[in-house]
Amino acid sequence: MKWFYIDETITEGDRRQGPYYIDEIRNFVKDGKIKESTLVWHQGEPQWKAWKDFSESKDTPEAQPKELDEAAKEELLQRTIDAILKDKKQNRPFANFWIRALAFTVDNIILYIIGFALLYIMVLVGFIDSTQMQSVIEFYQNEAQNASEALDKILLIPGMTVFISVWSAFQALYFIVFHATMGATPGKKMFHIKVETAVGTRLSWSHSVFRYLCSILTSFTLMLYGLGYVIAIIDPKHRALHDFVAKTVVVKVMKD
Repeated sequence: MKWFYIDETITEGDRRQGPYYIDEIRNFVKDGKIKESTLVWHQGEPQWKAWKDFSESKDTPEAQPKELDEAAKEELLQRTIDAILKDKKQNRPFANFWIRALAFTVDNIILYIIGFALLYIMVLVGFIDSTQMQSVIEFYQNEAQNASEALDKILLIPGMTVFISVWSAFQALYFIVFHATMGATPGKKMFHIKVETAVGTRLSWSHSVFRYLCSILTSFTLMLYGLGYVIAIIDPKHRALHDFVAKTVVVKVMKD
């Protein structure tokens, strides 16, 4: 089980320290780095709370010096590796608004290409009437006062609602699956960025689904000048609205 604590001596930036093992946390208590009122959290806890409120704080055994056996040496080596990886993670910068926008553009280009390919196949096999499609295009070019009029006619074409449903489902799976399995969509991978939870772990399947649903909420803010996206410009961690709600961040992937 990995533990984290809030370092109150840090006045700016991320004050979260960890992950540590419980023995390390207890050593910090002995050294005075962690006090009874220090906020502490470990995996499985719903929220941060004072160290004194943990049952582990009531049972802090005295350190007994002993010679390390092979298992202990291996564990110590693993802790050292974890500490190195932790330092690299803490120094990892957050992806800014513009990089995220470029990655999102790439993802949408991919999705539109797949969508047009699907539409072409459905027209080719006769599931959607190409003649009606052409008439709607001509109507939009010559008679329609706005795009909504053409959209209404498109939805009346037999098979078009099925296409829209299938393509929308594929779009949802695209973001959910890539974020849950690899932490990044192809667009994000191209720009070396990935999505993580607020504590630096990979998104679970349920968390990925929740974040996607939150992103739909953000997309509605396009009617408000894209406020849900624009806040990523001024936020220190460059979080969009759905990142705030889903408690996620987008970070740059550090090359080894």
